[in-house]
Amino acid sequence: MTQFDASSGTDPLKAARDAGQIVPSIADMATGSFTAAGRQEIAYVISVSELINQGIIVEMATLLEFQNGLLRIIQDFGTVVEDSCASEIPGSSSKASVLYTSEVVPGNMPRLRMDNYVASCRKAKRWRFLSTGKMPE
Repeated sequence: MTQFDASSGTDPLKAARDAGQIVPSIADMATGSFTAAGRQEIAYVISVSELINQGIIVEMATLLEFQNGLLRIIQDFGTVVEDSCASEIPGSSSKASVLYTSEVVPGNMPRLRMDNYVASCRKAKRWRFLSTGKMPE
């Protein structure tokens, strides 16, 4: 990998990508029928390894479809995990989303619902409901 100076430009993430410091990889995968009954589909968890967040972890999710060599975004969930506990910033917390699907009806895309929960860093096992829909910033 090429050495780079992230402080010399206006976009340190671009500098890291250009220098080969950030390389996406498949972290996990699952097979099943996610968008319609009976379909053979694969869900991938892709890590982009952008570790320049000073103790804050952010994960995002998007449901995509590849058909005839074309990429189509089915739903962009935005942020699904945000954990600032390692930063030790006062008021830090962990936030996580749970994605639910409606009953699957053949030929129809199931409805997707996203519920968000939050826990303080001190009492991480005490999750409380935050909101439904995209995670608030």
